[in-house]
Amino acid sequence: MESEEAPSHVVLLVHGIRDHAIWQSRVRKPLEKAGLAVEATNYGRLNLIQFLLPVSFFRRKAIQTVWEQIRIVRQLYPNAQISVIAHSFGTYVISNIIHDEFDAKFHRIIFCGSVVPYSFPFQRSQERFDSPVINEIGTADKWPAMAQSVTWGYGSAGSFGFKRPLVRDRWHNDASHGYFLNEGFCEKYWVPYLSDTKTFEAADDPSPASLFVRLIHIFPIKYLLSAFVILFSVWFFYERENPIPPIEPGPVEPWNPPSPEEGFDLSEIVRNSGEAKKWLEIAAAEIGQKEVEGRLNNPRIVEYFESIDNLNIPPADQIPWASIFVNWVMREAGYVGSRSAVSASWSGWGKAVSKRIGCIGFFEMATPGAGTGMVGFYLGSHNNTHYILGGNVNNSVKLAVLPDARFVHCRWPSIDDIAE
Repeated sequence: MESEEAPSHVVLLVHGIRDHAIWQSRVRKPLEKAGLAVEATNYGRLNLIQFLLPVSFFRRKAIQTVWEQIRIVRQLYPNAQISVIAHSFGTYVISNIIHDEFDAKFHRIIFCGSVVPYSFPFQRSQERFDSPVINEIGTADKWPAMAQSVTWGYGSAGSFGFKRPLVRDRWHNDASHGYFLNEGFCEKYWVPYLSDTKTFEAADDPSPASLFVRLIHIFPIKYLLSAFVILFSVWFFYERENPIPPIEPGPVEPWNPPSPEEGFDLSEIVRNSGEAKKWLEIAAAEIGQKEVEGRLNNPRIVEYFESIDNLNIPPADQIPWASIFVNWVMREAGYVGSRSAVSASWSGWGKAVSKRIGCIGFFEMATPGAGTGMVGFYLGSHNNTHYILGGNVNNSVKLAVLPDARFVHCRWPSIDDIAE
């Protein structure tokens, strides 16, 4: 009994990314019908992130896997010519094999949807394949151009062609990335070439690539993103090292507002308070909030307690809340306050300043030096008395008039007190 004649020509099929290579079974039939043996290769499913990462690990792993499979095919068919049909990332795999492997030898090479750079040096490896390489181009295929635009290492030969010796570009109008991977295309275009009839039938008048494809080719996305990342990083680190300090009023003569009897105008004071306006407006809007008699609590005052730490009892409006109110106002204005319910805690907060509209003033209430007292927002002075807007003033948010003898200090927010 005579043994079956060994195939003289084997065609390898190399798939692209995010691809289970179902198309390999579709093109197998016309190839085998033409007397060609067919062997599929498989490097697994390379996902989009692995494909785009500008590192060689995942790419080299796929290349090495396919090369090992090619060597197995050569052992199975030691006397056969070996040709390749490669799609998308598969073209990158084959181009690297013919570039790096000295013992690689292919009869025909067909690329479709190629992501190989147009400048690939085929001339340095031309003894490793029979020219020309066929490069199938779809005029509606944006993915090779996108691959080149987004990351490094790929090219857009599948969108714009190689246009150089040793390669024959074949254009197909309105063809997308997967247009070529079917039985009809294989039978019409690939079988004649692989059978050495060298038919180069393609579109007579190729249409140009779309405007989008041309734009991402001219203005690569990877460079735009890199520029954005660099500019954002410079801005971010500059802001961390050089935060914009609070705008502080320059030295001014003390301003004595009129007495309440002469028409004390709180809105005018707030309107002309400069940097302090952003917290004085918040404080002034709370005027009128007061404790609820009995066991109930004013929910707004209870809300003020969210601005402090380490309160070991449930919040209630019967708890002294002057410092708590100032903490809440400064938090709403974008600052970190003393975070304490103790009025004297503001003695070490921010920085000491002379009396100025909007500063946080601390006043001894009963016994000087005892550390207990009143804290609120300074609004001006008149006849050795000071106007303060604060919380827990007669159980309410309201104005207080305090004597100069009890004044201790004023504090102003520093750069470190700006909330992140």
